[in-house]
Amino acid sequence: LDEVNERSREYEMKRQAVQMAADHLEQLSEEMRGYLKRDLNEKASSFICEITGGKYKKLVTDEKLHVSLMTDEKRVEIEQVYLALRMAVGELLCEEEMPVILDDAFAYYDEERMLQTLRWLKEHKKQVIIFTCQTREEQVMKEAGLVYHKIEL
Repeated sequence: LDEVNERSREYEMKRQAVQMAADHLEQLSEEMRGYLKRDLNEKASSFICEITGGKYKKLVTDEKLHVSLMTDEKRVEIEQVYLALRMAVGELLCEEEMPVILDDAFAYYDEERMLQTLRWLKEHKKQVIIFTCQTREEQVMKEAGLVYHKIEL
């Protein structure tokens, strides 16, 4: 009986140690989510500021990645917000720079916002692949003197 009681105490101590470790990991995970959220908001805010030419300065995400722009003026097209957010996530989570692949990403952009975004992509990304059935992206890049390589299928 003493032997069984001793084993029972050992198992209980191990269970408590595992519970303490699990609690500590949960606390660290929560702290990490807080840091990532803060860093993500800061980086995405800086990207949206550049992409919109300084018109919008702050982007905020919540735990479920619902996005809000903090401004006194009108709301920016959601596509620009998500592009800034995706670029920020890519930089925060990927050690190596990944190519950016866009498929008709500028369909709802006006020419000025598209130009700002294309300039930002040229300045900050090494490889950008744009799929489109439109000609306006090429026209805007030509007019702005942005170098690109076109492959027509």
